[in-house]
Amino acid sequence: MVPEAEVDHIEKCEPIQHCECGHQVELTSHYHRHQVHELPRVKAIVTEYQLYVGVCCGCKNIQYADLPVGVPTGMLGPVALSKVGTLTGDYRMSKRNVVNLFEDFYGLSVSVGTISNAEKIVSSALCSPVEEAKQYIPQQEVVNSDETSHAEKGKKMFYHWHKFKKGKLSREQLKQMMCPTQKRVETLLIEGLCCSNKKTARTCREILKVKEAMWTFVEKGSVEPTNNIAEQVIRRIVIWRKTSLGTISQWNIIP
Repeated sequence: MVPEAEVDHIEKCEPIQHCECGHQVELTSHYHRHQVHELPRVKAIVTEYQLYVGVCCGCKNIQYADLPVGVPTGMLGPVALSKVGTLTGDYRMSKRNVVNLFEDFYGLSVSVGTISNAEKIVSSALCSPVEEAKQYIPQQEVVNSDETSHAEKGKKMFYHWHKFKKGKLSREQLKQMMCPTQKRVETLLIEGLCCSNKKTARTCREILKVKEAMWTFVEKGSVEPTNNIAEQVIRRIVIWRKTSLGTISQWNIIP
């Protein structure tokens, strides 16, 4: 429960004044605390900007009023726009579901097209930080990438790594035990170059170009062999990509 100082409303409930035996009930200073948390009723705040038209007394030119600085030209304000971006992106809601949510929660009627336009505005606003991230990531000493584990005879390739993490192997022992695995993997990749499947051969060729990077975790203590942390971060985006059914243009118009 939240502290009493943070409670919005307090209602004191007193027992009956007379007991079943007929005597009067006297209040004490003891009481039981019971808190009910309720969500506030929210209604969209509508601001109307009345843009007046003026006529010059001299040349008779017509002058039109402009919107104040920072006021969007569309019907949604900054908070509503950011909420659209959060709902369709982070929470993976479809455009039609966002339309329904705005109507049900805020009494705000919008179209699917309005939600799509809002996504474009939010995407444009995020261009700068995205570009900063693109410049920042390649400069880091450790960069995560996607990986998929594979078990062989009930044990993964990272079997020795887990023993090392538990303190059962030293760094030098890890290096020695990983040598056969490294040679075996590189041999398989070389054999894959002659594979009749062009896609497999191409994949093997690309991996061999950066084969040293596959074993960085053996040499450096700051590098993990898996990418679990990064995968957890981008999991929402990956799921959204799969559930969005793809795109037919630069903008995802699938509702």
